[in-house]
Amino acid sequence: MDRSLEWTLLAEARAKGIERFAVGAVITRNSKVLLLRRKKDDFMGGIYEFPGGQVEPEESLEEALIREVEEETGMRASEPGEFLGSFDYTSANGEETRVFNFAVAVKNSESIVLREHDDYMWADRSAMRRLKPTEDVARVLDKIWRPGRATGLDE
Repeated sequence: MDRSLEWTLLAEARAKGIERFAVGAVITRNSKVLLLRRKKDDFMGGIYEFPGGQVEPEESLEEALIREVEEETGMRASEPGEFLGSFDYTSANGEETRVFNFAVAVKNSESIVLREHDDYMWADRSAMRRLKPTEDVARVLDKIWRPGRATGLDE
């Protein structure tokens, strides 16, 4: 990942007073996107989301993406690809958090081992309409499914 992009993204968030960061990994296979379901008793329980999580102190966005993908799915991620946008939310403890979403390629998408979620699915556009994702996740998905997108879903 280009470090100047990371610095720009973090500086924009900090300019708005946001100091807590997270990453989302948009992983695709056969024109479908991997979504994980939060456990019912977790913050925002039951929603489907991209693999990802909080960026640790002194960790780069790229390092956080690779670590979170492995922690949450058991898959090995390679270098992040296209930046797909960000969104903000208020965490369970009331902190404003910015989530940076990137396309991420993985080496072993056939073997998913859930450690922090209770279900997963490879979702296509029609499944997304049934799932009713959060508006923020839907905006990211619209970017990857937009007509004429230069980069395909299965990079």
